Amino acid sequence: MKHLLSLLCATGMLAGLVQPALGSVSLLDGLSFYLDFEGSAPVDTSGKNVVVTNSGVTSNTLTGHYGAIAGVAGNAGFFNRADKDWLQIGLGYGKLAADPAPQPLAYSFTISAWYYMQPESAPTDRLFLYEGDVDYDLSFGIRGDLASSNGSYVGTAYNPGKTNYDVSNAAYYDTTTNEGAWQQVVETFSSDGTTVTKKLYLNGELVGTTSTMAQGSLYSPAINLGTFRDNNGRYWDGFMDEVGLWNRALTDVEISDLYDLTYIDGLSVTSLAPEPSRAVLLLLGIVGLHLRRSRRRA
Repeated sequence: MKHLLSLLCATGMLAGLVQPALGSVSLLDGLSFYLDFEGSAPVDTSGKNVVVTNSGVTSNTLTGHYGAIAGVAGNAGFFNRADKDWLQIGLGYGKLAADPAPQPLAYSFTISAWYYMQPESAPTDRLFLYEGDVDYDLSFGIRGDLASSNGSYVGTAYNPGKTNYDVSNAAYYDTTTNEGAWQQVVETFSSDGTTVTKKLYLNGELVGTTSTMAQGSLYSPAINLGTFRDNNGRYWDGFMDEVGLWNRALTDVEISDLYDLTYIDGLSVTSLAPEPSRAVLLLLGIVGLHLRRSRRRA
């Protein structure tokens, strides 16, 4: 018993001092969709049972595909550009003026996805990781850097209302997006009731913020993975893993935590369940110390 009390005391106080802060709100709060590609077919594992329309995408261990790479956490989804593979998530955002109510994600939401682009992709192609089914306010794509001869790629998220891929029209435009490597992209949309601000994060770090757009211009009844809004071209070529949607804008701290957690374990109830607070852990240590001293006096 003495050793148990000592362990309780030491563990509680030490954990209370060194436990990392994972943000005040659990990453499970507002989770509306999650696709981990662990089953035999793409299925929402958030518990919300969102419909995923499949057009050829397979979930596998990746063995035999382009050097047998592994997913970020377990398996990943394989998107073959030659086969025109893509998915559609039956979850919308924003609202049409004629609609009585907004789509489930409304005007403040977050999308997160890990991606791996194949080295075989042609440098001049535009390959879309995701985009809204009817507009491109929500959009992230990769294309060859036409200004360079080294085959490097740029990652681009559109500014609202813009129509071209160039530095003045992108929330993020950089030549550090490489082929053959896992990277994470997160986009957040935050509404103040009138306007919406979009932010783009790469590997847990903020890399771009758009000017605000009119809240009324934001709308799509579904989200496409692996193709652009017209569902008939610019297909993703490679893999995708750990795709999540939240009905709120995640904070900078939460996005950093999300990057760390999914890179290690994938998003799960276990990995994202709220940790005991420092106060609780310290209290356990104090209680253990008090009980130990009480036994000594007895």
